[in-house]
Amino acid sequence: MALPLKELADIARLPFLVLTPICVGAGAAVASWRGAPMDAGLLALVLIGALAAHVAVNALNEYGDFKSGLDMETQRTPFSGGSGTLPDRPDLAPLALRLGLSALALTAVLGLYFFWRRGPGILLAGVPGFILAATYTPWILQNRWLTLIASGAGFGAMVLGTEFVLSGTYSASGLFAALVVFFLVNNLLLANQFPDMEADRRFGRKNIPITMGPERAALIMGLFFLLAYASLAAGIAFGALPRAAAAGFLTMPLAWMVWRRVTRDHADMARLVPALGQNVMLTLITPSLLGLGIMAAKWLA
Repeated sequence: MALPLKELADIARLPFLVLTPICVGAGAAVASWRGAPMDAGLLALVLIGALAAHVAVNALNEYGDFKSGLDMETQRTPFSGGSGTLPDRPDLAPLALRLGLSALALTAVLGLYFFWRRGPGILLAGVPGFILAATYTPWILQNRWLTLIASGAGFGAMVLGTEFVLSGTYSASGLFAALVVFFLVNNLLLANQFPDMEADRRFGRKNIPITMGPERAALIMGLFFLLAYASLAAGIAFGALPRAAAAGFLTMPLAWMVWRRVTRDHADMARLVPALGQNVMLTLITPSLLGLGIMAAKWLA
């Protein structure tokens, strides 16, 4: 019997996986700028491991939300509420679980390889990333503060882990790049929680919009946007990032627009959904510009 490839892609949330190579690319750019040789094979393994971790989170989240019944209550948008695959195809739930656990196992295997190849330093980024992938749905989503920072921490760890695997060390450069990703990705998930508030509340989820209200959640979004660009500015000011990394500032007007729309329209789904789409683009474009700016500084040096 042929595998339902389209449904598997939906369970893995294929369109959202594009953030992973962008974060890996930013970490690779930092390593290259610091003088590390680009080992294409090693970089490919890092990307595979990062994608496996992302798929694991997505598939296990789809499975968990379906088994709890949350999927049947969520007001689904293109950017939140899950893919809707399992409510339409409940027979695929065991396959979703196998996909998530297999992806998690692949992440662990590659992590052990990087440990053997580079040493125990990889544990600093790898262990928190693995724990986040394994516990995101059953435990982290029950705590508002962990829910607020878990996604950003996971993708920030991708930046740092990539830098370490390629260069053998961590640096202030990687830290500042990871902080930019950390704050932006936290905002991505925070904004996507607004449409799901009522369903999440009924099923015991505890996130910032539910526990503090949408107005305060929007204020936290504004603070995180400021901290993302402040991290970029600090990295350049301290010489940890090249001046060309300032290309990341080009998205600041879009960040202002997203924050204003979320603040004003958080209760109006027709107006909020376009802002969620803009926030996705912001989260993809900013670290892309950051990585390209760093690589440009390397090429022009």
